[in-house]
Amino acid sequence: MKKPMTLLLAIAFTTTAAMAQTTTTQETEKQKREHEIGCIAGTATGIILGAAVGGLFGGGVGKSLMEIAGGTGGGFLGHKLGCKKQQ
Repeated sequence: MKKPMTLLLAIAFTTTAAMAQTTTTQETEKQKREHEIGCIAGTATGIILGAAVGGLFGGGVGKSLMEIAGGTGGGFLGHKLGCKKQQ
């Protein structure tokens, strides 16, 4: 009578552990996906705002160079801020 009960308890513990692992994996995947979205959004926003601010300066070719520099700098800063690990 003890062997079936022991087997039943072992199955119950194994199933519970497997379910807990699955939940943790799903939460981790969700966090990774949200982190990637934050990185992309931060980078894109930085590029757009940086290029817009850079476009306020210079004229002719200088204006284009300032837009490029502003977009590059804004993208870098947006990436750094958007991809920061949350604790």
